[in-house]
This record gives sequence, structure tokens and C-alpha cells, in this order.
Amino acid sequence: MSNENVLLIGGNGFIGRNLHENLTNKCKKVVSIDRNDEDLRFSNKKLINCLKDSTDVFILASEVGAKAFNTNPVELYQNNKLLLDNIITSIEEVYANFGVKLNVSWFSSSEIYGNIDKNTFITEKTDIKLDINNKRTLYALIKIIGEQLFSEMYQIGHINSLNIYRLFNVSGRYQQKGVLYDMVKSAIDTKTIEFCDKTTRTITSVKYAIKTIIETAFSNKNDIQSINIHEERNSLYLKDLAKIVKNTIEDEFNVKNIKLIKKPVDNFIQYRHTAIPNVNRCDENEIKHCIYQILEDFQK
Repeated sequence: MSNENVLLIGGNGFIGRNLHENLTNKCKKVVSIDRNDEDLRFSNKKLINCLKDSTDVFILASEVGAKAFNTNPVELYQNNKLLLDNIITSIEEVYANFGVKLNVSWFSSSEIYGNIDKNTFITEKTDIKLDINNKRTLYALIKIIGEQLFSEMYQIGHINSLNIYRLFNVSGRYQQKGVLYDMVKSAIDTKTIEFCDKTTRTITSVKYAIKTIIETAFSNKNDIQSINIHEERNSLYLKDLAKIVKNTIEDEFNVKNIKLIKKPVDNFIQYRHTAIPNVNRCDENEIKHCIYQILEDFQK
């Protein structure tokens, strides 16, 4: 794994920064490109220059977040569609003009499984489901379209291999959004943590996620694979996650009297992102480690 020239599209985001750190000493060359370098919805000059010199490309760039989901899901869909179209056009161009067949890793999302019942064990073979009344559906749709388009590119021989990653609530260093991050930030800023009583989540440490990505991406050079990234041991109710955050911050960081506030359950997200039916199975030390990493970033 020392001869790869790796391009991270969206490499300055949460997963991208962690990947870059872990790949720097393992690969021949690692380059990141994101919206600060080029508007990847409309321009591809720099992108093509980077792609033609690469062997492996990790496509992480995407507009995401609860605010975008709730305020303007149509605009989110349009921006992500433009981004996906431009990336695919650029990969096709380097294949046609330079004969470069890339190993592609497409970062999809657990959102493609829709509103999963709490008794469902999610695997890579679980049916994809789109909930028409859920504002997150347009985001999930782009991820599904990406999976299908890159699969077709593999089938016609325009890329060497394809890894599809569906991530479940990854948390840790460099995180700037997500359920665990939001709880930690709220505890520090307002001394309150909100949670939905019956809502469950699977929390995946970024350390585990990066290890899985690296192990699978570079062992696959001529095939297609879909991989769910979640730690089965860390599925729990949000009320219990909130308690872990409260106790960790109060015990370790001298922030006292953090209040837990129960809010109404949103039926469309009640069991979203729970990878296994056996909730309240968690490695508390692993979750605490994620909390410590988030807090370290706050202190910088």
C-alpha cells in the first residue's frame, strides 16, 4: 500500500481530515481538494489535473447537515446533484483522454435505509427505502444515484474498482456536526442536553471507521463492494447517550449541573441509524473517547 496516489475530494471535512492524517505515511502521495480550492459544482480544471495523476479517489464532498435538511432540502439536493454530475464527468474525462482507470470510493450514507424499525438488523442486503415525508430523503436519493452511477461505470470498465461506504453516526476528532457533537457542544455552551426519549442511535468511532475504510479500500483493486460502517456494540437510546455525555463532562471537565431535557419524538427519525435491534449495547469507554476528541477540538 505504498505506491498509491490518493485524491480526497472533500478532504478537509470530518472524515476527510481523519483519512488524510492516516494515509499520509502509508501512500506515495495524498492530495485533498474541496470547495476552497474550486467550486466543484461548476468547475473541474483543478479536479481533472488531480484525477489524472491519481490511482485512488475517495469522494467525500457533499452538502449535509440538519440545518440544510430542514431549511431548504431542494437546494441541498440541487447542489449535491451538480457536485455529483461534475465529479462523474471529470472521472469519465480522465478515462477518455488519459486512459486513467481509477479505484473509486463513494461515501454514501445510512440515510438510504430510510426509517428503519427498531427490530430490524441492518446489513448491506437490507432493502433501500425512501420515506416520501422525510426531508432527508432528497439527500439519500443523491447517495443512491451515486451508488448506481458508479456501479454502471464499473460495469462498463471505466473505473477499476468501486467501494461504497454507508456510515452510521461517526463521531470523534474534527467532527463539526452530528448527534454526539451536538450534545457535547450544547453541554459546554448552555449546560443542557436535549434528547428524544425513545430514539436510538448507533455511534461509530472515527478510529474504527477510518481503520475499516483503509483496510477495505486498498485490498479491493478490481471488484465492487458495499460496506456498512457501524460498531454493533455501540447502539443505545439517546437518553442513555445524553447521560454518558453529561457524566463525562461533569466528571472530567469540571462543568457542573448539566440538565437533561426530553423533547418530543419525531416519528420519522425515531429509529433511524440504529444498526442492530439490541439497543443499550455499548462500549462506554469508546464513546467517552469520542467525547474527549470532540472536546479537544473545542479547546484548540
